[in-house]
Amino acid sequence: MPKKPISRKASLASRTVRRKTSDSARPPEQGDQWRKWAFCLLLTVVVFAVYFPALRHPFVIYDDVDYVSQNQQVQQGLTLGTLRWALTSMEFSNWHPLTWMSHALDCELFGLDAGGHHFTSLLLHAINAVILFLLLSRMTGKMGRSLMVALLFGLHPVNVESVAWVAERKTVLSMLFLLLALWAYLWYARKPGIGRHLCVDALFALALAAKPMAVTFPFMLLLLDYWPLRRIKMQGFELHGMKDGQSASDTLSLSLPQFPPLRLLTEKLPLFALSAASCAVTVIAQHRVAMKTVEAFPLRDRVVNAIFSYVMYLWKVVWPVHLSVFYAPQGSRLATWQTILCLAFLAGITILVWRGRWSRPYLLMGWLWFLGTMVPMIGIVQVGDQGMADRYVYLPYVGIFIAVVWGLTDLAQMRRIEPWRSAAAAGAFLLILSFLTRMQLRYWESSYALFTHSLQVTPENYVGEDIVGTALLEEAFRTTGQKCTTEALLHFQNAVRIYPRDTLGHIDLGFCRETQGNLQEAIKEYQTALQVTGSKVLRKRALINLAGVYRVLREFALARDYYNECLQIDPGDQDARKGLARVDKEEKMPSLEDAIAALSRAAAQRQDAKLYFQLGNLQRVAGRVPDALISYQKAFSLDPNLTEARAALKELDPSK
Repeated sequence: MPKKPISRKASLASRTVRRKTSDSARPPEQGDQWRKWAFCLLLTVVVFAVYFPALRHPFVIYDDVDYVSQNQQVQQGLTLGTLRWALTSMEFSNWHPLTWMSHALDCELFGLDAGGHHFTSLLLHAINAVILFLLLSRMTGKMGRSLMVALLFGLHPVNVESVAWVAERKTVLSMLFLLLALWAYLWYARKPGIGRHLCVDALFALALAAKPMAVTFPFMLLLLDYWPLRRIKMQGFELHGMKDGQSASDTLSLSLPQFPPLRLLTEKLPLFALSAASCAVTVIAQHRVAMKTVEAFPLRDRVVNAIFSYVMYLWKVVWPVHLSVFYAPQGSRLATWQTILCLAFLAGITILVWRGRWSRPYLLMGWLWFLGTMVPMIGIVQVGDQGMADRYVYLPYVGIFIAVVWGLTDLAQMRRIEPWRSAAAAGAFLLILSFLTRMQLRYWESSYALFTHSLQVTPENYVGEDIVGTALLEEAFRTTGQKCTTEALLHFQNAVRIYPRDTLGHIDLGFCRETQGNLQEAIKEYQTALQVTGSKVLRKRALINLAGVYRVLREFALARDYYNECLQIDPGDQDARKGLARVDKEEKMPSLEDAIAALSRAAAQRQDAKLYFQLGNLQRVAGRVPDALISYQKAFSLDPNLTEARAALKELDPSK
């Protein structure tokens, strides 16, 4: 039977398809390869140049203490014991073994040199920017636009928190493996197979092991299937052509096999299973400590705060000033009209990008990427006390950057704006961002600077009050020997006023009362801390302090009980073990009043400044503050160079 002749039109279409297929498979030109690697080098140099001051920053009091500077497990370095602990630990309400091992590796390499730890975080951030550029360039074929997205990601001030904060290593580390998983998915999409899928699964699992923010990864892949990969086989998703009205920028750079939507959803079931497992582990880790109940944070307030936060995150894309390490929740403070206005704004953007889903698919993809990847961190499931956080947008902002860069570039082409003008405008904007990033980095030079700025941005901020007060205590003790100052005490009082269930505020307030000799008030604050805390670490600290006060009061049975309760939480706690040893020793010693009487006689006979200072300490412990003031004054008059006596006088009477 003779074959039906092929029409000239069909033959031409067939040759066009083959030409496009062969063009997409053709390796890049040598000049493009050199340009790509030059852009990678430029991106790395620029990111390091802007963030370089962070390498001189110390650890901050907020979380760096728990994660590195006072974490004995991490400081052991890369050992089997550390690995076992990392795999089983849910310390600080998180399961992220890869993050713990990353910190342990830094301790192995740099010890407690903060600069080395900052270098690792900065290196990871620069690598993330480079991979993002290469990935977008490979998927879209648009090298210039991809570079702009990567530069925005690398230089935007909102990302300073994720890079300059050592405790946020989990964010940059999780992003690294998430981007590598995206790269593996691109490899898989070219030729689907079990081996390639397992590679995607493994990299995704590593991203989750660094931080559970990666749980939305399967949904991200579905968005990439829509654009730019166009793996969806349905009307409007032609393999080699463009739908009527599509822009020139939407031309495919890859020729990938297409499948029905159900097949694309089914292939991601193992990834959904990993996400579900990560969510379950995270809920277990955070349920008793960090996760807030509906009574503490009503559902209505959570929803309102989430809507407001989405709008504020968008605002910070174009106006990244007044950034803070802590933002108080706003759900209970917003008026109904403000909530409706925010919701209308978000709905308006959604309608606009939906209308352009065929002609400008990158708008819908970028918008849904932003909305979707924010869901685990938007606060509907409230973890912690913050209303929003800059570190949460490290991943979600990628979608906004893609939508903005592709959209503005297409707009410039439609308006026939000369390329050099567009490049100049982009360069000016990047310079402004770099300047603002440098300015934001200055606040990370010390805990005091960081949280003083935070209090200026969000005044009703109990976390900021706690950290500023603690920083003042450390500075006063380092310079004058004072254990507590009036200024620090005011910050702790503000903290518990703003949030009466602030465990750290009550502990620090109790410490100040204890150093002032007001032991009953100190006991009251420590007991309150035990009632409101859900943290094992803070509970141990309150128990140790409480046992120490009862030891001073010679109520040894109570002191033993509190030390033993601490050991039930952590059998290896050295402070509790040493405290029990002191109880056994002091129980055999004379009473506090007998010691005061004996020391008082010795000081009067010898007229020795140090003896009077020791006498003042005993009187202070016994609650005899007026007598302690007299003894300190006597010590200072005998030896004006005795700085300890001067510091003690200032603590008990700031007017001295």
